Amino acid sequence: MDTLTKVLLGLAALTAFAPGMMKVVMLSKMQDDPKMEWIQRVGVTKARVAGLAEVAAAAAFVGTAIGIGFLENGLLAGLAAVGMVVTMGMAIQVHKPHGEPFVPNIAIMAINLVLATVLLTTWLAGTS
Repeated sequence: MDTLTKVLLGLAALTAFAPGMMKVVMLSKMQDDPKMEWIQRVGVTKARVAGLAEVAAAAAFVGTAIGIGFLENGLLAGLAAVGMVVTMGMAIQVHKPHGEPFVPNIAIMAINLVLATVLLTTWLAGTS
């Protein structure tokens, strides 16, 4: 695996793990913050599920970067990156209509789109 792919995996892991853990661990405190009114619109359960998905994606990214067994070929991390693109698309739909910041979601989406493309095309090339 080349250095650029490992850097993308690291960036994707950081941008997934931190907000994901906040949603999983600190959601009850976050929902009282007036800046986090999106939690009320989406619901606590859906917000927590999104957080769990982000943490799972981060685990796939780290596992692939360090070459853990079945994660080594990049398929699972590529699929996790696709999931993150979808998750960020939904986050943009939640935040944008209410005038909330959504540019970070676009940046995370772009990182994961590039990562998914690299990992899945590499995986496909390796299976033929």
